[in-house]
Amino acid sequence: MFDSKVCWLILYKQHYRDYYDCGLPKQVFSSWGYFDGFAIRTMDDLALAEPIPERLLEQIYEGSRKCIETVEGIYGVQIIGLFSYEKSQIPDKLLHPYNNVAYYGIAMTKLDNPKNYKKIVKKYNGIFRYNNAEITCECMGTFDNSDLIILMGSNSLLKIEELLRNIESEKEIIYIHTVTGVSQPYLDECHSKRKILSKWGGRDCNINEIISRFRLKISIKDRKT
Repeated sequence: MFDSKVCWLILYKQHYRDYYDCGLPKQVFSSWGYFDGFAIRTMDDLALAEPIPERLLEQIYEGSRKCIETVEGIYGVQIIGLFSYEKSQIPDKLLHPYNNVAYYGIAMTKLDNPKNYKKIVKKYNGIFRYNNAEITCECMGTFDNSDLIILMGSNSLLKIEELLRNIESEKEIIYIHTVTGVSQPYLDECHSKRKILSKWGGRDCNINEIISRFRLKISIKDRKT
């Protein structure tokens, strides 16, 4: 097993297609908004050939290249290499989340000053526990155009939404793009049993929570009437 300080975020979109007649890979989160789904891939998932490059940038490049090799042209992808800012092991619940958490959130952020990342990392790295929910959260660095990408997995979609809004309100963050998804294996099991499961994998999915606000930005083409 490879060191789990690096991973890759793959964002899927089918918006250029006339019909969504090709399914996404099995191990993904289905999402709503600009992206149709996303996945987290590790060195083990990508079966990188040994010896693994020692330099971080080379590891990111090699993993991204392997991700590109799996693209079949049936949907668009955006690949973002991620690394632990603290050079610590990324929690397994975030690296292999599809059968571990029902919901997943991603915050792609720009900071007023990149040096302020330490304050955000200190505040949001870790596990947040509530009465009937838990969020595992990890702040990741990237060579993409975000200063900080924050990953979070939970059994509560409401708590993920609340945490994303808290992150957005931080004065150090001047821009945020969020993506939220539901585990496709969970959705597949709901489909096979023809009901929304309140428990999955022995965990409460909090399906009765009320989300009072859900913000979705939509771009449309201006038409003359």
